[in-house]
Amino acid sequence: MRSAATPHRRSIVRSLLTEVGVLVVVAVAFAVAMTGSRLVDDGLGGVLPVLLACATVPTLVSIALWLDRFEPDSPWLLLRCFLWGSGVAYLVAAWINPMLAARTSWDATAVYGAPVVEEIIKAACLLWILRFRRGTITSKLDGVIFATMIGLGFAFIENVNYYINSLEQYGIARVFELWVIRGLTTPFLHPFFTLATGVAIGMVAAGSFGRVRSALIVLTGLAISMVIHGTWNRYGLTVYPFVFAPAFAATAWFVWGAVKEQARTLWHHLSPEVEAGLLRRQDLDALLLARGGLRDAVDEMQGDDIPTVASIEYRSLAFALASHRESTARLRAAGAPVPAADLLRDDHLRCELWTRHPEHGGARPLPAPPEFVRAAPSSAVAA
Repeated sequence: MRSAATPHRRSIVRSLLTEVGVLVVVAVAFAVAMTGSRLVDDGLGGVLPVLLACATVPTLVSIALWLDRFEPDSPWLLLRCFLWGSGVAYLVAAWINPMLAARTSWDATAVYGAPVVEEIIKAACLLWILRFRRGTITSKLDGVIFATMIGLGFAFIENVNYYINSLEQYGIARVFELWVIRGLTTPFLHPFFTLATGVAIGMVAAGSFGRVRSALIVLTGLAISMVIHGTWNRYGLTVYPFVFAPAFAATAWFVWGAVKEQARTLWHHLSPEVEAGLLRRQDLDALLLARGGLRDAVDEMQGDDIPTVASIEYRSLAFALASHRESTARLRAAGAPVPAADLLRDDHLRCELWTRHPEHGGARPLPAPPEFVRAAPSSAVAA
């Protein structure tokens, strides 16, 4: 869930600097400059590695955004994660890994050094979100989505350099072979490495753990990510059919289960609002059938007005209400009293969901505002 509205109608440059971060933008610029210098040396042939690396990125990002469709996160924050992976994380790894290899060997660094360095730097972005954007992580699935975007960013720039190396050493035919392995067979490899860290961050953000226990959970997730990464670097495709393919399937099952649980939460807690007059039946259907994907994210970042309840901002607000009611329902089920602040938040979210309902061209008019909206003080319905 987003803690603040996505900035509308800002210039792209200003949004990049304020929402993505100056450090991340500068790091990406350096990473692009490093890679670009190699492409210039290779002439027109250097275009091929970039095209192959870019070929699958829109599809992979769209899959991640589609999984995030019921509780959509800020597109700018997701972009920050992608650019952190392709900029900051890659630059640090490109700086430290050769130094480790000089002291040991490239084989030892690949198995024991690179996984530690790369997973720590990727986890740093997740920790930043946990510390400064904690409200955006409300479940383990949120941690998985952010980790996926970081991993996709790192994999993208790493693939470009791997394809360049293959082109320079073995020729074009080997580049396509490598693309089949990295781009088609194992496109979610780096997101899978960072998955355990993302799940741990999501657990800490959504739970009520003390500092020591939270630190232990995060460190455990980070250690698991390092072990998985090192195992792949050590054995690679040799163990893929027996270890990584089943692990990918189990991960897909876990993520899909989490997505279906979000759909059930929306349906269970918002269906009564159709009878109460807060939503129309087609509004609830639009929330449950939201497409998500890259196009919606781009529209939101550009500040385009999307006149449906399927807009990212409205979906985020709707799920915030459903998720809040799920939390209070658990309190009641456990026999615990519901704090007055939680009841007030429920009313505030209902009022906000009403007042921010988009206009629907050609649809029948909305019913009269429910009593709780008409009676609410102005401060309760203010953005």
